[in-house]
Amino acid sequence: MVRIGMAISSHLLARRPAYRTADSQQRFKRLADDAGVTVEEKTPTAKMGRRFWYTTYNEAVKQMMGGLEGIAADQGSASTKIVSQNYLSEGKNDATAENPCVRN
Repeated sequence: MVRIGMAISSHLLARRPAYRTADSQQRFKRLADDAGVTVEEKTPTAKMGRRFWYTTYNEAVKQMMGGLEGIAADQGSASTKIVSQNYLSEGKNDATAENPCVRN
């Protein structure tokens, strides 16, 4: 059964067209146009979307790590990173593993 699934996946991947930056830019433009979204009266670009996502994500991580400062102090941990990596549930600490906002 696994072999069949792998063969099907390989076949579908081989037939899938190559990913191109221009394709994603066109798709993003179409999405923004369909939604009627503008930034300073212009259609936003995929780069603007990425910038927004990273900025928002980093702010959320900073807020989460700030909330762990009291816990780290109570436990005598050297940093909030230790609390994040060792005491949060598996799915919740993955987001901070490689994030530059995590304080050491």
